[in-house]
Amino acid sequence: MEKIQSILNPLYDEIGLTKFLLLEEVKAKWDFLVGSPLNMHTYPFELRDSELIINVDSAIWLQQLKFMQSMILSKLGDYPIKSIRLRIGKIKKRRKGNGHSQTPIKQHSKDFFKDEPEWLKIAISFVRDPEIKDQIRRAVITSQCK
Repeated sequence: MEKIQSILNPLYDEIGLTKFLLLEEVKAKWDFLVGSPLNMHTYPFELRDSELIINVDSAIWLQQLKFMQSMILSKLGDYPIKSIRLRIGKIKKRRKGNGHSQTPIKQHSKDFFKDEPEWLKIAISFVRDPEIKDQIRRAVITSQCK
């Protein structure tokens, strides 16, 4: 498997898939990373180089979060994110709870191959060669299932 990764990683970087995968992982773990109530008012929107752009739902929370930027950044310490930028924008709606998303996490299984994630469709949409597109799709989905 190491040989495949050594081939795929530069390809992922070249087509921007590494950034997509990183952002999707942060989005998936956002509730756990920042906890409640921050997860109710924030959502990772975009990753530019090593800066995470976080949408905030109101000016009041934006002001409060400016004082908490270093704390949020420290919670992202396992990721290659060097800075964050806060801005007012739309966030993914959640119900109040224990700091975790109320939507059940889909279990990885053979059915996972039937429901290709939207971000993957977008990421490989510009690849013209259908064979290469299929190989990237299979490699990404297979790596997500492990």
